[in-house]
Amino acid sequence: MLKLKRLFIPCLLLVLFLVSAYFQLWERVESSVYDTWFRLSGAKDPGDQIVIIGMGEKSISELGPLAWPRSTHAALLEQLREARAVAFDLDFDIPGQPDEDRALAQAIHDHGRVVLGYALTFEAAGDDPEQGHSMNIKMPVEDFLIGAAGVGYINMPVDPDNVVRHTTVAFPLPDFPGQFMPSFHLATALVANGLDPEAISQPDPMQLRINNKLIPVDAQYQALSDFWGPAGTFPTYEYSDVLFGRVDPALLRDRICLIGPTSVLEHDYQQTPYTRGNLVLDNALPTPGVEIHASCLKTFLEGRYFQRVTTGTNLLFLLLVWLITTVLTLRRGPWAGLAIVSIMIVAIGGLAYGLWLYKHLWLNCAAPLALTIATYTAVTAESYLTAEMERRKTRALFGRYVSPAVVEELTNHPELVELGGKRQEVTILFSDIRGFTSYSEARAPEEVVSRLNEYLSAMTAIVFKHGGMIDKYMGDGMMAVFGAPVQQADHAAKAIAASQEMREQLVELNKMWEARGEHLFNIGIGLSSGPVVVGNVGSQERTDYTVIGEDVNLASRLEGLNKEHGTQLILSDRTLKSLTESGVKIPWHFEELGQVPVRGFTEPITIYTIRGEAKGIGTA
Repeated sequence: MLKLKRLFIPCLLLVLFLVSAYFQLWERVESSVYDTWFRLSGAKDPGDQIVIIGMGEKSISELGPLAWPRSTHAALLEQLREARAVAFDLDFDIPGQPDEDRALAQAIHDHGRVVLGYALTFEAAGDDPEQGHSMNIKMPVEDFLIGAAGVGYINMPVDPDNVVRHTTVAFPLPDFPGQFMPSFHLATALVANGLDPEAISQPDPMQLRINNKLIPVDAQYQALSDFWGPAGTFPTYEYSDVLFGRVDPALLRDRICLIGPTSVLEHDYQQTPYTRGNLVLDNALPTPGVEIHASCLKTFLEGRYFQRVTTGTNLLFLLLVWLITTVLTLRRGPWAGLAIVSIMIVAIGGLAYGLWLYKHLWLNCAAPLALTIATYTAVTAESYLTAEMERRKTRALFGRYVSPAVVEELTNHPELVELGGKRQEVTILFSDIRGFTSYSEARAPEEVVSRLNEYLSAMTAIVFKHGGMIDKYMGDGMMAVFGAPVQQADHAAKAIAASQEMREQLVELNKMWEARGEHLFNIGIGLSSGPVVVGNVGSQERTDYTVIGEDVNLASRLEGLNKEHGTQLILSDRTLKSLTESGVKIPWHFEELGQVPVRGFTEPITIYTIRGEAKGIGTA
């Protein structure tokens, strides 16, 4: 039952995390972690297969503000006549000057490997929102389309946190089942490889096939693109430099050239996984749209798409992380738990990063990391509270039985105590004041109680000093146990030492009482050793931590025999045997008193005493 209670909060955390992960409440955090893997791996060399011809500030200063005459683009195509493919990330949906359009149309036709972009727009189908949206296609001017080798839409999906991670690879034609409109980068790849858009097929709902390449997509035909670095990672040349022949033609020969705005004035910039918090200081400014198309194109050519693991896999991983964390931290201290959790955090992050880096798999790890920390915190807090309650319980239970030092040891090591009952080797001490009944009858109650408390306080301190436990006070007598609750191999030696010091202390007390003109005391002590049952005994309303066994009765009987033998201390042969077996050096001289019958025992008991009693013993 206690274990189930300890698992309540961790189980509650697991349910909360599973539900939140199922409903994708961690999506933004998971996406941020996904972006971190890109930044952690650093920028990669994209090679020179794809180059960007940017319409940046330098070109605008030389050619004037956009849009430029279409004859300018025709002249650029002449400079790129040896390129493997040329793709314009520009809108040509509105006719311009007839002669300008004719010049560009002719250049597109003559080049033979030009890809044009177009935009898809979505508008409400009617006044009723439930009617949905209609898709409008802003196709290039027909004269341009006639000579173009390919055409693709330039729309770029943006995640809710305004970061581009996906690309819509292709879009199904509404009226032509099985046919697809390629994206801008895919249309460029098709032209560069001499493929027809009809090469696009869908073998299953989660895949697109282009020739011999399989692309993992979701229900919206989106795939996770790879990225090679922040803005400026791909080779980029200024439009005007290419136009005016300032770029070595060899750098453009047999290259796939993407043409598009790179000026900040055009606002065609998007954030990517390489975009960071401090964009300027980290040199990770938002990336021009044309360079994002380059990344998508490079991803297709190399087949480097990323793929998310299934929701079921993420939930199973979350459950596994919780199970391991709970099992490894539930029974350990906070520092050991912290070490385990630290290893878990490194392992979870390392696994997620390794899958991302080597297998191109996106495994959620933000929720597992948070669950690991939350589970450890909950388990540690619960363990601390439970331990504190146990410590208080131990202090309350043993504070009146043993010395503060033993209480501290028990609170620090609760495993030393088994309150439910345990068989243990101990030595029991009984002591009693001789003639105390007649003494108390002749005196005022206040004097009797004061004198008794003075005596018991001194004797209790001696028991505590030697590691003993006060089991109970019985009027003028007391019962002490050595070897419980903390086990002691030398419990017999400790009990004998305490008995001797009690006798010596009585001498000092009698000297003090004699000086005050008060009555003197004499005591008897009985010792016996053996196995007893140690634990809490009582009812539901009240329990006492005590010992039960025949040696308890024997010690009590031996204490009563002192009067018959004229001694203060009698111990059984069992205590002497335990003392001998403990290997403790014996500083006392024991005198055998013989074998005596003891009530409750079938065989006579051999008893001993220690001669040389202290002086100054009273007669009461």
